[in-house]
Amino acid sequence: MSEIEAKAVIWDMDGVLADTAPFHLSAWQKVFQERGGKFTKEDFRHSFGRRNDAIIRKTLGKETSQEEIDAISGK
Repeated sequence: MSEIEAKAVIWDMDGVLADTAPFHLSAWQKVFQERGGKFTKEDFRHSFGRRNDAIIRKTLGKETSQEEIDAISGK
């Protein structure tokens, strides 16, 4: 196998090359709606930088099981 020498690396922080925020918002809204929760644009804005488990517990409640968090995170 031959080696390829990289001349550059592109690191895409969301919004630089492609703005995927609308897709993330839609996915979170669908996941929470399926579980009787609500996730607004304002919730989404405040969730930036947080881990999935923190977002899920804040939205569905602190009593959310780790099993459910893992299931949601896998979607």
